[in-house]
Amino acid sequence: MKCLIAIISILLCLSCNADKSDGQGGDVWPPYDLLSVPCPSDVLNAYFHTQVFADSLLYGIDPALPFEIAVFDLKKEQFSHKIRLDAHLFKEKTGAFYVHSPDSIFITGMNYPYIYIVSSGGQIIQKFDLTEMDTSADYIIPSLFSYTSPYYDAKKKHLYVTTLPYEWDVLTPKPQFAERVFDLGTGQMVAKYASLATDHAGVLPYDLNVSYRLITDSTVIISYPTRHEIEIYDREKHALISKKGAGSEQIKLSEPLSLNNNLDEQSLWNYRITVPFYEPMFYHPEPKCFTRVLHHAQELKPDGATLNNGEKRKATLLIFNEQFQLHKTFSFTNGSLGVRKIIPLSNGLLIAPHEEYWKNDNELAFQYYFKL
Repeated sequence: MKCLIAIISILLCLSCNADKSDGQGGDVWPPYDLLSVPCPSDVLNAYFHTQVFADSLLYGIDPALPFEIAVFDLKKEQFSHKIRLDAHLFKEKTGAFYVHSPDSIFITGMNYPYIYIVSSGGQIIQKFDLTEMDTSADYIIPSLFSYTSPYYDAKKKHLYVTTLPYEWDVLTPKPQFAERVFDLGTGQMVAKYASLATDHAGVLPYDLNVSYRLITDSTVIISYPTRHEIEIYDREKHALISKKGAGSEQIKLSEPLSLNNNLDEQSLWNYRITVPFYEPMFYHPEPKCFTRVLHHAQELKPDGATLNNGEKRKATLLIFNEQFQLHKTFSFTNGSLGVRKIIPLSNGLLIAPHEEYWKNDNELAFQYYFKL
């Protein structure tokens, strides 16, 4: 089981302002700029956990260098600096992170219920043990997945965290992931919601059984990899307001696997690399629209077991208005639209394609700046 988790992690790691053709299938891309950001020899060109702060500074952490945060200046198109963390001050390796400001970076502990706030110089400003805010806690914070970063609401002092049980890799259809909200002022958990598996009769692979969280001015929008439908929660009361369709209904999503079908790791893996799924939903305040990427189904390689790395997987970029009505779509016939290597900006998306389409290993892989 742990071997499978490692393989999934590796897969996810690998995974001109005018309309242009991608040169592969003749698709028409949305307008984009091609960035060229050189990487020094001791700096990686792709990162597992990423965020762009203020449409300018790209921050990245990779499991290979868990105590280094690389910072790139996108406007100047150059590497900026490294933030070095003192490994001796952390109980475990760093997981995901959230840049609230350059001098206030929230970092999760790898598979432990800890949150650290560090400065721009890497010093720990504060540390929170979530089990002290919720004495019945039986969960950890996922670090395997690159899209489960925390979020901090400074006005309310609320910290949003995605959590999962300690035995999250056990093949059962029980609810697994959930969103929790902690009040850092009072030191209490104030909300828990959005646990996916409550109406599923079967089993989903681990990374397809996670909720995606999107914070707006007044709502929390929850989407899922294997659902067209999204859930909209009131940000004040943390109560469900409504559910809406926000996907491509022309694509049939796969049913979860049944535990009665002699389910093993190979069948779970084969399911994982063939089924269609969504990436997180993003909001872009300048054009006032939402985006969501759908990766289409793909076939197994002829032997039925060899890893299909997704370089030829078709994907569709979906653009919705503020009422979640589908406004426009763009199709990509191959991995030129990166699998979970997408960073939202106020007016577009910054994308790293599949490594097969990297122009230069010495340049930052996030090269396509799609404008909406």
